[in-house]
Amino acid sequence: MIDQTFGNQGTTTAPSALTLNTNGSTSIALQSDGRIVIAGTYNGNSMSCFTAARFLPNGQLDTTFGGQNNPIPGTVIAPNIINGLADICCGVAVQSDGKIVLAGTTNYTAFSVVRLLPSGELDLTFGGQDSQKLGTAYISIGFSTNDCLAMALQPNDNIIVGGYTSIGAGNVFAVARFLSNGQIDQSFGGQNGQLAGTFYLTETIAGGTDDECFSIVVQNDGKILLGGYSCIDNNSENSRFAVVRLLSDGQLDEIFGGFNSQLGTMYLTPTISGGAGDQCYSIILQPDGKIIIAGGSGATSNQGSLNAPYFAVARLVSNGQVDITFGGQNGQNQGSMYVTPRVSEGIGDQSQDLALQPDGKIIIGGYTREQNGIIHFAAIRLAHDGALDPTFGGITSEPGTFYLVDIIISGQNQQPSLALQPNNKIILGGVCEAQFGLIQLINPMTTTSYQASYVEVGTGLY
Repeated sequence: MIDQTFGNQGTTTAPSALTLNTNGSTSIALQSDGRIVIAGTYNGNSMSCFTAARFLPNGQLDTTFGGQNNPIPGTVIAPNIINGLADICCGVAVQSDGKIVLAGTTNYTAFSVVRLLPSGELDLTFGGQDSQKLGTAYISIGFSTNDCLAMALQPNDNIIVGGYTSIGAGNVFAVARFLSNGQIDQSFGGQNGQLAGTFYLTETIAGGTDDECFSIVVQNDGKILLGGYSCIDNNSENSRFAVVRLLSDGQLDEIFGGFNSQLGTMYLTPTISGGAGDQCYSIILQPDGKIIIAGGSGATSNQGSLNAPYFAVARLVSNGQVDITFGGQNGQNQGSMYVTPRVSEGIGDQSQDLALQPDGKIIIGGYTREQNGIIHFAAIRLAHDGALDPTFGGITSEPGTFYLVDIIISGQNQQPSLALQPNNKIILGGVCEAQFGLIQLINPMTTTSYQASYVEVGTGLY
């Protein structure tokens, strides 16, 4: 299952000189030529900043990335977006012209974006408005805390970034849109006195005080789906999967959701595993308009919510209602599923990224934590109906699941992200003891065509 032709017998790492912030998240994007870009946060001597590395399709580091006189060949360390303030990266995407966009937060006060040329050098034609640095762009939505956790590209290369901002009611979903050149899109959002180019909810979805958006997907009709979680009370452990849908102009889509929350929003209740809380970190769209959301579900309420989660997945129909044809096996809730026993039969699993195969099967990437606390990259594959696909994995764990027993670098392998290549091979990558690490899996599939319709998915977790 591990592709021994990739890197060093299936795995590869970036140079150890590129020391990563282990509190950050990682994201993977594939170029049209098969090269693999992975982004995260560099733990600099005095200030963290966005960083990326690029690998050839065979897993070897692409030492041409970053341009000439690059101190760490194959990698890029972006300048701080605002002098003296730390940057934390959440996502990476490749625009139609091959330019590379990195997104994240600056000092938890601004949603920020950096663009690189295909060579990896800073693109000085991007951003730079209002005395901002060339090659960068940022916006503060208007409150003290602005944390960017996700990014997506539209077909015209406009950049949507999302996360949360803090208002009187607590943390609420928030998004902003930049034009492809880094200027704020003045035609987006801006309702009810909000800044042009931005949108945020004016109340939490489930009535608690902590809502956070972790993933964005753009529908073919231009509508924008935001996936994350919403708390039902003041206890941040009591969270639920939550989804918001916006019209293409940044207004709430009032024909979506509204079953147990305001129009344009929904949250999933009860919890998927019957435990204290669920947290959604990724969202994807099927060709038929159904929405798949995935993350973790707390084991039992006396285990401290998501301290001992399971891989958890749910599916919605296009208006936000639960799809009762999905999941529900072995007495679990209709419309959702969770993986039990845990992948390594340890103390906690977490899903952090999603991909849809051409044959419609669902690949979910994340991690599994063994009883000894060691974290391993992990993946599962589901059939169309939400059941584990027994033809996947099953070598070191139950059929339908996989985890990398021999960790890439001694220590923890965490913050994983996932990408599905055109040949259906799976790339799992993340932070391996403060270094970028990747693994490639062979992933046979059926010949049935079931083409995905999403544009770009950005995810982040920290």
